[in-house]
Amino acid sequence: FGSSACSSVRTMVIIKEDVLSRRPDDMGSIRSELAEAARTDWKRQVVDDAKKRAIYSAPTYDHFKELVAGCTLKPVARADFSRPARVSANKAAGQPSRLGSRSRILKSTGEGLGSHHLETQLCRSLDNPAASKELLASLPGDAFRRSFRVDMDSALLMRVLRTLADDIGSVSGAAVAAKVVFDIASCPCLQSCLVFLSTTEKAEIGRFVGTLRHGQGPEWWRLVSTSFQVTEPL
Repeated sequence: FGSSACSSVRTMVIIKEDVLSRRPDDMGSIRSELAEAARTDWKRQVVDDAKKRAIYSAPTYDHFKELVAGCTLKPVARADFSRPARVSANKAAGQPSRLGSRSRILKSTGEGLGSHHLETQLCRSLDNPAASKELLASLPGDAFRRSFRVDMDSALLMRVLRTLADDIGSVSGAAVAAKVVFDIASCPCLQSCLVFLSTTEKAEIGRFVGTLRHGQGPEWWRLVSTSFQVTEPL
């Protein structure tokens, strides 16, 4: 008994710790080191929890890896798509307004405008009726179709349509509304966008496009009624 106990003690590994050689004099580096250690510990815990959840819900290993890889990302709320971009300073201060006639990003160049560019312009202008009308009137006839190829925010769609509806009393306003509605109806992502609308909002769209139908050709109504799922002519 004595020899076995001694042998176990002799094989014990002694871990040598580093001796603190000097007193720390830079609190900034200590704070950053502490913050990094806290984030590392938080990430380790989040990843571990994600693995435990994904092992039961992921149908394949690739899906498992995707769930674990995205576990530390911040979820994006629906309202975030309609909010203006957060910037630390106004880089456009002192420069000519981009909402003037034929803005630089709104010129027809034969290339996609980029949904984030057009969406940002729309979000910034829709709170100003005059600016929003000017912006929508200056858009090329295929601006929405070329910009929103993959996704379109339903809240932004309703804001655009309501802005157009407020100005259809004039001939020019009705013409702009018909052009923009036809362009939106041509977007490939419109069907997925309509899924997030309520029954009341869909009925509102039906009444609006039904009002615009007068003076438009059969091709316009065929595309718009089909795309916006308007079942009966209004």
